[in-house]
Amino acid sequence: MRLRFKDIYKTILAATIFVTTAFGLPINASAVQPGTVTIRISAVGDCTLGNDEKQAGIGNCFNNVYAQNGADYFLSGAKPYFAMDDFTIANLEGTLTDLGEARTDKDWRFRGKPEYTDILTHASVEGVAFSNNHCRDYGPESYTDTISNVTKAGLLCASEEMIGYRNIKGINVAFIAITSAFRASDAPKDREYADTQYIKKIIKTTVDSAKASGAQLIVMNLHFGIEREKNPSSQQKELAHYAVDCGADVVLGHHPHVLQPVEYYNGAYIAYSLGNFCFGGNTKAKNKDTIIWQQEFTFTGGVKTGQKVQVIPFLISSDPNLNNYCPVPATGNDYTRIIGKISSYSWKYGVAVGTDGVLTVK
Repeated sequence: MRLRFKDIYKTILAATIFVTTAFGLPINASAVQPGTVTIRISAVGDCTLGNDEKQAGIGNCFNNVYAQNGADYFLSGAKPYFAMDDFTIANLEGTLTDLGEARTDKDWRFRGKPEYTDILTHASVEGVAFSNNHCRDYGPESYTDTISNVTKAGLLCASEEMIGYRNIKGINVAFIAITSAFRASDAPKDREYADTQYIKKIIKTTVDSAKASGAQLIVMNLHFGIEREKNPSSQQKELAHYAVDCGADVVLGHHPHVLQPVEYYNGAYIAYSLGNFCFGGNTKAKNKDTIIWQQEFTFTGGVKTGQKVQVIPFLISSDPNLNNYCPVPATGNDYTRIIGKISSYSWKYGVAVGTDGVLTVK
C-alpha cells in the first residue's frame, strides 16, 4: 500500500511527541512558574552540510573539507557563542542521509553523510529547522531519513506540521519551521503549490497546536523570500506579520542567502533573513556577511515580561578567496560594515542597531 505524504507526517509526528516527552517536556503542563527566569536562544541561517554531486571534483567542496578536517572544524568559531546560550537552532538546508534516488528535476541537490550531525552536536547546536526547498533533494525517503538521523543524534527537529518542543528552565518552548520556498517541481505530490494562503493555514495550525500543548514561547522559522534580494518581499511581510498575529513570539527567516532587515511588529521581532552560515552550497563565497541572532526572553511567573536581541556579526568563511565553511566572528571593518548594513536595512522597520549589536525599538 502506498502511503500518502500526510500519513508519513502523522507517523513522524507521533514518534516526535514520544521523543520530546521522553526528553522532559511536560505536554499540557501548567504555565505557572515561580520567580523570574531568562532564556537565551541563538539562531543562524542556512547551513548546508554537504555538497551537490557535481561539486565532488572541486578540491574545497564541503565533503572533501570534512574528510580533511573532521566534524569539529566547521563551527569552531561559533561554538563559544552557542555554548553560552540555552538553545541554539540552525536552519538545515539539505539532507543528511545515505538513502534516496537523485532527483532529476532540480539544478542543485545537497546531501551530506548522516554522521555530519556531529558538526552540529559537537558545536552546542541543539535543534534544526528542517523545512526548505532542499529537504527532499533525494526524494521523500531522504527527508524522513534525515529527520530520523538528526533525532537519533539528540537534535530537536522542527519541520512543517512537526513541532519541536523543549522545556527550558521550566518554560515550555515550541519550535516551528515552515517554508514557502517550494517551486512546483519541489512540492510533494499530494500538496498544492505553496502559495500564501496555503502557508497561512500551516502557520495557524502549528501555532494553535503549540498553544494547545502548553507552549509559553513560540519560535517560528520561516524559509521564504527571494534569493539574493536584500529587501523582504510583500509575501514575506504578510506571512511574518500573520505568524506574529497568530501568536509567534519571534520570526526567524532564511532562504534569500543574504541579510535582510529586522522589523519590530506587534511586540515581536522579525528577522527577515539571517543569511547563510555554514553553507556547503557554494565553494566560493561572494557575500560573506552573516550574523548570529541571540535573543533573551524574560519570564516572571511563567509569563513573558521582557526581551532583548543582540546580533553578532560573522563571516561565513575565514578564507578571503574560497569558502572554507568555517564561519568566524567579524572584526574591524567587517564588523562595522555588517552592523551598518543591518542598521540601515532595519531603520525604516522601526528597529535601531547599536554599535554593540543590541537592537532597540525606535
